[in-house]
Amino acid sequence: MFPKCKYPEKMVQDYLSQVSTDAVRQSIYREKQTFTDFMNLISPAAAPLLEEMRERAAVLKRMHFGKTVRVYSPLYVSNWCINDCAYCGFRTSYRGHKRKWLSGEEVIDEAKIIRAWGIESLLLVSGEDPKGASVEYFEEIVHELKKMFAYISIEIYPMDEAGYRRLFEAGVHGLTIYQETYDQALYKMQDGGITPWHADQYYWPLSSANTCTVWVPLQAVPVEMAPLSFSAGSHKVD
Repeated sequence: MFPKCKYPEKMVQDYLSQVSTDAVRQSIYREKQTFTDFMNLISPAAAPLLEEMRERAAVLKRMHFGKTVRVYSPLYVSNWCINDCAYCGFRTSYRGHKRKWLSGEEVIDEAKIIRAWGIESLLLVSGEDPKGASVEYFEEIVHELKKMFAYISIEIYPMDEAGYRRLFEAGVHGLTIYQETYDQALYKMQDGGITPWHADQYYWPLSSANTCTVWVPLQAVPVEMAPLSFSAGSHKVD
């Protein structure tokens, strides 16, 4: 569940279960929050304090952004991608649409239409394609787009610090990041096709392998509904 976290899941869960309401309240009003404060705010003890959290968040939002709403328009410059994320229409295995990069001229033509609608904030979007939609490509189009828009942000592939600095110097103001996660032990992949033989035990937060599972369907499950199947004798396989 925590593949990139330096803390084991059990340690995190143990900490969350011991957080007190007082600790949560201190984290809400702390001037500068730490990772520990973040853990406190997502703990079960924070549930009764959601209204206080909302009010504090509203104060901080007004402090930093005022009473404003920023309206932006996305401009998709490429749907090529090197990844194969199941939920994404850009994934490499999807064959439902044609792939295309917009040339610099095409990007400017699309941007002019967006600007004519009165929109001054633009979000450039692409799949993860660092070769086709390179840093140089974005530098060139941003150089022209900043003459038309007050605010330009990007939602593209991950880059190193040098790449982000180049785009910032070219005129990019913001970066949009989406990180989608889920617990494989609880949520199976949607539209993932037939699930191959596998063992769920590796995802259980248990220190011992001396366990067993029981599958109890609450309704009739014919073969057409793709029920679970168990491999006889698989418990003997290392």
